[in-house]
Amino acid sequence: MAYREQGHGTFVVEPKMREVIGFSSFSEGMIANGMQPSSIVITQALIGVDERPQKALKIGPEDRALHLVRFLFPGKFANQFYDINNLNLI
Repeated sequence: MAYREQGHGTFVVEPKMREVIGFSSFSEGMIANGMQPSSIVITQALIGVDERPQKALKIGPEDRALHLVRFLFPGKFANQFYDINNLNLI
């Protein structure tokens, strides 16, 4: 694929998506690429939610929802790339 910018020239660009097979889960993606999926639970808590999430989750104002933060990674390489005791979460 190529595109032209006036006064700058013609540029070759690779397509953003070569082939769309479908979306898969993190685990399916890891397994498809020959890796073992792993995860660590960073936080989990039952929390009260505002009106908008209540509607999306189809729960009442007195109900609580599970707030779960996980760190997903290829398990085989966990110790090489990640310090799981010092994660900086955004």
